Amino acid sequence: MAVPWPVSSVRALLTPALLQTVGGTVGEDLALRLGDAIVPITVVGTIDHIPGADPYGQGVVVDLTELSQATARQVNTPALVDAWWLSPPVSSVQAFTQKVTDKKLGTVTSHEAVLRERTTGALRVGTQGALWLVTLAAALLAAAGFAIHAAVTIRARETEFAQLRAVGLSRRSLTSVVAIETLLLSLLGCVFGIGLGVLLSWLIGPLVGFTVDGRAPFPAVVVAIPWQTVGLLAAEAVALLAVVVTVVARTMRSADPASVLRFGDER
Repeated sequence: MAVPWPVSSVRALLTPALLQTVGGTVGEDLALRLGDAIVPITVVGTIDHIPGADPYGQGVVVDLTELSQATARQVNTPALVDAWWLSPPVSSVQAFTQKVTDKKLGTVTSHEAVLRERTTGALRVGTQGALWLVTLAAALLAAAGFAIHAAVTIRARETEFAQLRAVGLSRRSLTSVVAIETLLLSLLGCVFGIGLGVLLSWLIGPLVGFTVDGRAPFPAVVVAIPWQTVGLLAAEAVALLAVVVTVVARTMRSADPASVLRFGDER
């Protein structure tokens, strides 16, 4: 029968919270209690998070071989392994989980289940829904404001347009002038709006991201800008520009410059 060689101290990694709780430092020797067994450990470093464990909890990571050798000659040592990490194919995770549950072999925690819980929870769905409603309302408000501005501008500048027509400016050239003015307003609105939105996303995004129990998420929130959605909003501005130019062109075609100049501001 082979006798394990003695291990003077087991190398260990501690979470920063646990290391702070015990008042230890990296390189220091500590004692780890496993049931009635006392195992000497040496802190060789820290680990921010232990995969599969509570990201907000405290824990210790040691080598199973070293730990087994250190506890081989001690009595009343609890089971050193109570969980296994498996990597089944993604397509068979659900069937595997169901089989383990049916046979009452233990509890299965899968990456897909955790991801689904964190993305489809009531609080998460409510937050996403509220953000989409705000986005839709902002887009509609911007479109309405732009349309009202264009309508008021056309009405207020009827005399100016008639004067330009009277001095020989063609309808096509006048339409081009209005289109360029509207394009500049659209570009300024898009640039400042997108820039402000991206800035607020970087500043506020990490603050509104939290778990279903109200704690900060782990890993930390990574802000990803949906450029496709941003492109759709820019396309909306272009479409609105085309509508405004079309309305202006039709208005100028139907307007009689002589009649406008004759009545002036009394129209």
